[in-house]
Amino acid sequence: MRVNPIKSKSGGILLPNLFQLAYVTTDMEQAKKKLGEQFGVEKWQEIPIFDTKPGSKVRLANAYIGDVMLQLFQVVSGEDGSIWHNWQPAPGQLMRFHHIGHMLFDDEEWQHILSEIERLKYPIVMRGNHKNFEEYIYIDTRELLGHYLEYIYCRPEGRVFFDELRKPE
Repeated sequence: MRVNPIKSKSGGILLPNLFQLAYVTTDMEQAKKKLGEQFGVEKWQEIPIFDTKPGSKVRLANAYIGDVMLQLFQVVSGEDGSIWHNWQPAPGQLMRFHHIGHMLFDDEEWQHILSEIERLKYPIVMRGNHKNFEEYIYIDTRELLGHYLEYIYCRPEGRVFFDELRKPE
């Protein structure tokens, strides 16, 4: 399912192929519990803790509500200045909105987004890939929108991974 197909009227970089809303939390278990109680989120896909830099670790969990994925990040250790470390919830706040994720499926879509990022001159704060799984890029739109924007160029292996969570148990 594609929410706001990229070939819509706007053709811009905000909300084409919307697929994800992401939050940073200080307590993963409590955040998952509250999202379950308040919004019925039950099935979570846990990602192993990973290093953002040596000595800095992040925990990640994904869940779907309909066609939109919720993603939670929790900094486990370290202070590396990454986009998760520098965007923590305020004291007393369980979660803080972090980014909107957009999923792209072909070279034309990916190249369009990259050229729009360059044209609009948004700072790229993180860019990388996970082998044959996906390419990703985060841009800093906090000044205008109050959060980051993420774009994922999803390869076939990545589609399998993301679709796995949608399967009934």
